[in-house]
Amino acid sequence: MQKKAILFLLLTILSFSSLAAQNGAKSTTDAAGKGKAIFDSGMSFFSKNDYRNALVLFRKVIANPSYSSLAPDAYYWSILSDLALKDFDSGTKDVEFFLANYRNNPHYPDVIYQNGRLSFLKDDFEKALRIFQSFISAYPRHDMYPAALFWAGECMYQLGQFADAEKAFSVLVDKYPDSVKRETAQYRLDLIEQKYREIELLKLLKWSHEESLKSIEEFQRREKSYEQAINAFQRKIADMLKDTRQAELEQRIADLEKQNADLTQRLNEKDAAIAALTQQLNALSPGIVAAVPAATTDDRETLLSMKNEALELKDFYIEWLAKNGGSK
Repeated sequence: MQKKAILFLLLTILSFSSLAAQNGAKSTTDAAGKGKAIFDSGMSFFSKNDYRNALVLFRKVIANPSYSSLAPDAYYWSILSDLALKDFDSGTKDVEFFLANYRNNPHYPDVIYQNGRLSFLKDDFEKALRIFQSFISAYPRHDMYPAALFWAGECMYQLGQFADAEKAFSVLVDKYPDSVKRETAQYRLDLIEQKYREIELLKLLKWSHEESLKSIEEFQRREKSYEQAINAFQRKIADMLKDTRQAELEQRIADLEKQNADLTQRLNEKDAAIAALTQQLNALSPGIVAAVPAATTDDRETLLSMKNEALELKDFYIEWLAKNGGSK
């Protein structure tokens, strides 16, 4: 009897356990179905470009632990919604979480690509270039490879690395003619060619400007030299004119001094002659002597006047020399 009671108790416990397991499985299935419905609604909004409502539903899936199996996909589409809404900070956080926790997810390479796009949109071209180069190296057969090649070239273009950008765009144009980025890549190649021409033109203008500055400096140097030469020539002419006037004055004084000496000599000769005549006249007749001094006195006054003129001219010359820097 006791054995039957124990057996009945065990059967009852097993029945309850089975029922609980069935209810749990049903609950899990119901939760998964509900989470899938929410996720699908989010995808529906996303397909209609209603990224804000789509993001609300994706966040709801992520927040519920019961929908954990849908979380990787919900994160992936949240990242794309963040990009569409230009919410780069939220997108960066979602990318970092995804890359840290879902390395084996099929969307993992694409999230690396989206990480590069986020960095590019935030104008961090160096970081974006490193990400795209890493993607290109790791996933050469990925569907996003041509797009990654384009964005790598775009980063190089923005960083002024035109030669490297030209190589990336050329590979895309030549090897991936069906890529949606091919036309844009060809446009970039045309811009790079134009950039090369602009760079060469700038070099030419810079060289021309430098040559112009050199020419101006040379002209100014020569102009200064000419001005110095003209000033020296003018001083030389002034000195020559000064020397000419001085020579003329010296010659005039010399002539006057010679005339003065001649007059003095003539005056002395006349004095001697007058003295002789006076003696002779005194011997002949005392009455005649009175008339002679009058005539001889006029001659002496004339000679003395000429001598005074010579002396005055000499004084003028001495004064002129004192004012004009001394005699030679």
